[in-house]
Amino acid sequence: MYTSAQTDNVFSITAMYTAFHESFKSDYTFAGEFHSFHEIVFVLSGRLGVTAGSDIFVLEEGQAIVHEPMEFHNLWSEGGTTPSVVVFSFGARNFPKYSSKLIRFSDTQKPLEILNLFRDSFEMRNDMFFTGIKNEGNPEYQLAVKALESFILSHIHQELPTDAVLRTRSAQNFAKVVTVLEENLDKNLSVSDIARLCNQGEVSLKKNFSKYSGMGVITYFNKLKVTAAIQMLREGKTVKEISNALGFSDQNYFSTVFKRIMGSSPSQYK
Repeated sequence: MYTSAQTDNVFSITAMYTAFHESFKSDYTFAGEFHSFHEIVFVLSGRLGVTAGSDIFVLEEGQAIVHEPMEFHNLWSEGGTTPSVVVFSFGARNFPKYSSKLIRFSDTQKPLEILNLFRDSFEMRNDMFFTGIKNEGNPEYQLAVKALESFILSHIHQELPTDAVLRTRSAQNFAKVVTVLEENLDKNLSVSDIARLCNQGEVSLKKNFSKYSGMGVITYFNKLKVTAAIQMLREGKTVKEISNALGFSDQNYFSTVFKRIMGSSPSQYK
């Protein structure tokens, strides 16, 4: 008699959003973002500064970082270098569990090889954004997806030591602000309120926060609120209930902020 082992919960990539290779100038900075899918950034050379949630890292050649869905992230060239990176963003089922979002990889050419597989088999806009599959009858596109899945699975537990975390005073101050914002999503805070709660000067707080996030602290605060709102919408809460729970003065203003960040109103997003 045959027996079986179920494999329903295996990791699989369900959609590709972006894939690209870029060499940044030494003064490169990026305005941070949130999105609803995974992203992995592989550093092929140079040094790359990365913000991930409230954490700040400096990555070097052969190191990578995983960003979970709806995690704020930002990056910049670090130490006067011109970092070369390969980035993949994708939707996934059953993404493997990991204890550290930082991983190491020894073959710095492999991400480029995988990227070329995607370019050969997918339609892409601006050599970055996926728009379709060139020939669905040809299994080549599946090979590209499986190559990325296999590379992730074989490296996700090759974690980096914690010394990749930036522990400067400015990094700690940034983390403090993020923590305060996360703990006060139900309130309508001004910059001066946030500075007081963090025991930081208002001017230095704004400058430091922009350095690591690429945006103003209130913009970031609103994006955190919208992330929380999305979860509440999935739980069936009304727009009015969410607006009240997140400290907005009225639901019309909440809807305006939500649409500005997500591109659609809360009712349309549902």
